[in-house]
Amino acid sequence: MASSLKRRRLASRQCSFLGNNLGNSWKELARDGFDFSQADVDQIVGKHPGDIKQQAKEALDMWCHRRGREATVGNIETPLVRIGRRDIFEGLIQSVVRPNDALNLHHSVGDGLLDSGSSDGCTGRYGMS
Repeated sequence: MASSLKRRRLASRQCSFLGNNLGNSWKELARDGFDFSQADVDQIVGKHPGDIKQQAKEALDMWCHRRGREATVGNIETPLVRIGRRDIFEGLIQSVVRPNDALNLHHSVGDGLLDSGSSDGCTGRYGMS
């Protein structure tokens, strides 16, 4: 992966992609990938009972808030790989490289062109800008 891509902050559309694709894996990502406490996970579930996508997005917003400027595409790779979800990371790369393509999780990274859209970081109740 190109170093400029690796340093790219997660934009809200990439956080949405992750939240929409994690499913129940978000809890494992939060605990084992982000080192969240069980209390953090329980708090997220309590805020969004029965809404797995919102729970995942909330966890990602918390991670972005805690990591600040280090909430980058490169820094989300290790936690996703740690929980066995490289497929989601590869889809994330596609959302950065080719944001207008249909996000096919099994498609290769391609020619490495970066999108020219905003990379304003995850957004949400934790106030990332």
